[in-house]
Amino acid sequence: MAFVYKHGEFCCGDLPLTTIAEACGTPTFVYDFDAIRRQVQALQQSLSELSPLIAFAVKSNANLTLLRFLANLGCGFDIVSGGEFYRVLQAGGEANRVVFPGVGKRRDEIRDAVDQGVLMLAVESGEELAAVAEVAKQLKKKAAISLRINPEIDAKTHPYLATSLRESKFGVAHTEGLQLFKQAADSPHLEVVGMSVHIGTQVFTEQPFVELCNFCKDYHERLKANGVVLRYLDIGGGLGIAHKAEDETVTPQRYGEIISQYLGELDLQLIIEPGRSVVGNAGVLLSSVLYRKQNFDKRFVVLDASMGELIRPSLYGAYHEILPLKEKRAALSPADWVGPICESADFLAKARPSPEVAQGEQVALLSAGAYGFVMASNYCGRPRPAEVAVMDGKWYLIRKRESYEDLIRGEEIVDLPIN
Repeated sequence: MAFVYKHGEFCCGDLPLTTIAEACGTPTFVYDFDAIRRQVQALQQSLSELSPLIAFAVKSNANLTLLRFLANLGCGFDIVSGGEFYRVLQAGGEANRVVFPGVGKRRDEIRDAVDQGVLMLAVESGEELAAVAEVAKQLKKKAAISLRINPEIDAKTHPYLATSLRESKFGVAHTEGLQLFKQAADSPHLEVVGMSVHIGTQVFTEQPFVELCNFCKDYHERLKANGVVLRYLDIGGGLGIAHKAEDETVTPQRYGEIISQYLGELDLQLIIEPGRSVVGNAGVLLSSVLYRKQNFDKRFVVLDASMGELIRPSLYGAYHEILPLKEKRAALSPADWVGPICESADFLAKARPSPEVAQGEQVALLSAGAYGFVMASNYCGRPRPAEVAVMDGKWYLIRKRESYEDLIRGEEIVDLPIN
């Protein structure tokens, strides 16, 4: 476990989190880089026979220090925008270890990716295919592409996290993929190098991964039979993380066994795109209790953290355990943990059995390393929080808390006529 109680203190390794809360204030995200390294190495070891490119999903956590750390561990990157590509390059990542999916790439994003030489653009529609070819022609270069195929596999996850259902916006329908592969292969401006698939995230059972592998094998055979030769197979990410002690997940070791068993014989370079499984449980959000109140028969704990820092409970109904930084063994009673934002949707837990906490007491929201800060906003004029890395018992500030001045940076006041 990355975060545990020791001698009554909630700690990251041996470091009490109160140390960080008092030095940096709250809300603050804290990431255990030792745990992140262990997760990456577990994936590398479980798939050692296949030596895949582990392309970290930047959308899950885009902090520059984290990206540099992952690049030094041998990771590539999965990006979905030009801004993420810029962050990867600024962190020292290499363009030729970047894959670029996404249903709505702009022409300027495509141009930068082709010009910088990304490993491959994962094309997700016929019109995008034409756009990539046109940009490559203008640059007088060949664009390395894959086609992202929708395999129509139900990953049994939250509807917002599923990416391969019939109604999903992602990828090309598998019934149309072969025609597009042939069209791309005939273009003098495109180099077809791979096939990409992704079934969604927070996948908790083995069967969707088995179905994915079988689909990839069968589709690859169809492509070969039609003269389409590939070098890369990108199977996306999807490994779920436990948010509760009773949650059962597919371990990196078991995931590696499944992938090796079903895809080990393919003569293709494998690419995987983990994000949440690498950083999710390696991060917490520290917060402080502002107020407590009882409205009729409802108990509320008002925190200084909100949906502006961690939107997943409001957006997905996601469960994030909340623990006091000072261990308590008192009786539990239901409470709604809410934030200061003027929205009834601003909650972090509903009717959660919780100990009594004091005004000013500090707590940690667990499983906040992925899709936390990257989805944070300035709604209601709230500066975004600080980010802290912990490694080998030491902590490092890797993003300063925003100031009020940061909230208006880039704006111009224009005195417009009023009559």
